[in-house]
Formats: sequence, structure tokens, C-alpha cells
Amino acid sequence: MAGALILGGIVTLIVFAVRNQWGALVVAAGDGLDELQGLLVEGPIALNSEQFNAVRDAIVGFVTSAQFGTGALAGVSAAVELVTGALLVLVILFFFLKDGGQIWNFFLRFLMARASSAPTGSATSPRRFSASTCGERRSSPSSTPF
Repeated sequence: MAGALILGGIVTLIVFAVRNQWGALVVAAGDGLDELQGLLVEGPIALNSEQFNAVRDAIVGFVTSAQFGTGALAGVSAAVELVTGALLVLVILFFFLKDGGQIWNFFLRFLMARASSAPTGSATSPRRFSASTCGERRSSPSSTPF
């Protein structure tokens, strides 16, 4: 429980830090794109300015769209569910390997108590099979079975 609280506190601090510095982050990202544009237009690739602006506008349009936010949220949600499921499987596997016999006996205790409390001959009582009820013949080792 303490680990979850600490992790939640760290995530909260990161979210507040990014939110408080969002304006500076947008300006820095714009400056970085301008520098990249200068490198690509004047560099060895020789893109023209219109091509770069078209790609840039398409990327900015997609990143600021509702579709990107929904997709990012769905991706993060799926990743969190995957990690949570894997951790849950590991914990359950550990306890099944460690205490499997005790867990099985715990469940059987309730089933046996329920079976023994049912009235004899009722539809819910367990049927007890023996050699005589199954039609099985007891034979000596020297005789043939049937």
C-alpha cells in the first residue's frame, strides 16, 4: 500500500511540474522544429520549405486532434492493464506454487462439508460407487476377468 502511495505521489509531482512548465515546453518544441527545418532544408537531404511545412502542419494537426488524445489514452490504458495483469498473474502463481496444497484443501473442505450434510438418497447427495455398484467383478489372478 505504501508503495502505491509513493508511486502516486511521484506521478502527481511529475504531472504538476509538466503542467506548470507547459508554456516553456511549447516554445522549446517550436524552436526545435525550426532548427530541424533549417537543417533539413539547408542540409544534405535538400527538402524545400513547402514540403517541410506541409509535413509539419500534418503532424501538428494530428497531435492536437481529439483522435490523438483518444488513441494515446487507449494505448496508455492498455499498457497499464497489461502490466497490472502480468503482476497479478505473478502474485497468484507465487501463492499457488507456495501454498497450492493448502488452497486446494481449503476448497475441498467446504465441498466435503456440503456433500456430507446432504440427506442420503437425495438428488444432491454424492453417489458412492463400489465394486458391486459398478458391475465390476472381483476375480482371482488366475482366472480371466470376464
